[in-house]
Amino acid sequence: MSFFRQRRSLIVLSLLNIGLLLATWWLLLQLLGLELTALPSSWRQQAPTWTDGQKVTAFFLLSLSLTLPRMLWQLILEWNTSYHVEADGLTIRTLGLLQYYPWQALAQLRPNYSYDDYVQRIDVLIAPEFSQTRWYRRWLYRHYYNKVPLYATSGQLVSLLSQIKQHCG
Repeated sequence: MSFFRQRRSLIVLSLLNIGLLLATWWLLLQLLGLELTALPSSWRQQAPTWTDGQKVTAFFLLSLSLTLPRMLWQLILEWNTSYHVEADGLTIRTLGLLQYYPWQALAQLRPNYSYDDYVQRIDVLIAPEFSQTRWYRRWLYRHYYNKVPLYATSGQLVSLLSQIKQHCG
């Protein structure tokens, strides 16, 4: 996928997430009978009259509005991530990101287990001198300090792992 198609996909996905967030907040305000233009006064007026069903539904919509965009973003990232092994390093390509790591930067592989001992993803630990990432990359792309994820959904994971093991150790 070319850089401009990735950029366009990133913009469309961001607009979709913002649209989902706005729709959920609009539903929340309609459910509770609040007016956006006079939110403090309508809050004081409507809050004592909310039923338990409205409170539970409002809590559900609020939690959905906070988690849905991030979850959708992460699912599309996992689906779209690709890894390319080159002679001098590993290249990771996903929505809006093209990251290159030389073989000297890759320290080791570490499986990340879920609660039922199933490996959800495998993290490639990065040497500390190569692990300078910006905060938005850590948040948007799960590039935590000192590690990069290899998702189990990526194609040809077994051959990718064997090539990384070959160059790491």
